[in-house]
Amino acid sequence: MDKKTFIKATIINGACVLLWLVCAFFDLSKRNMIAFWLEGFLVFMFVAFIIRDVFKYKAFLSVYEKNSFSCGKDVSTIRGHEFKPKENTKGVIVMAPDFMATSETLNNYAEHFAREGYITYTFDFNGGSVMGGKSDGKTTEMSVLTEVNDLEEVLTYVKNKNHKYSKDIILVGFGQGALVSALVASKLKTKIQKLILISPTFNIPDNARAGYAMYGVFDPQDIPDIIPCGMIKLGRKYVDDVMDMNVYEEI
Repeated sequence: MDKKTFIKATIINGACVLLWLVCAFFDLSKRNMIAFWLEGFLVFMFVAFIIRDVFKYKAFLSVYEKNSFSCGKDVSTIRGHEFKPKENTKGVIVMAPDFMATSETLNNYAEHFAREGYITYTFDFNGGSVMGGKSDGKTTEMSVLTEVNDLEEVLTYVKNKNHKYSKDIILVGFGQGALVSALVASKLKTKIQKLILISPTFNIPDNARAGYAMYGVFDPQDIPDIIPCGMIKLGRKYVDDVMDMNVYEEI
């Protein structure tokens, strides 16, 4: 039983418990004892369902363990989580989040992969989150190339910790994280077993040359130091680092 199913079942069973409790007290006040005992039995039954589901969910969680990790150099620390199966490990998966997303957005995927036997790592890019990110850095210091460096740091950490599976690493990227993953996989070549790209934003360099940085608009002939972009601010570095990039030649 996964988390979503557990929550849904608990809400339904809890509502049934409350409903039958109200009915039972109403019938008790009316001295309708037959209905009271019937409703009491139904309350007991739905409470039993809740207890059963709690044990099922605990068994579900016991398949893997979730641990925090950190890596990086200089003053920038990358932080994330390791989802580690307790037995029958098949390999390692590293997941790179989308533009301004946090590792929390990948939890459901990571939990699923861990249950299937893969040690799975999620992390926040330095300066790569709108809010709630655990890694260091500012959004005005972040770019595709700084995220390439971040992902390489994470992969180095993962390989050092999992020597047995250092050649069985699967790299999964989302959005901008997919572009970053493709660039890193191209650099590392045979060191990545499989590459999975979900909605890769290979158009970021083309957009920059046209005066767009995600939701920000600017003059490509006069790039400002700060580019407002929705809820966040990007720095000139975000544009400069991709201005001359040809993604399809790079990968």
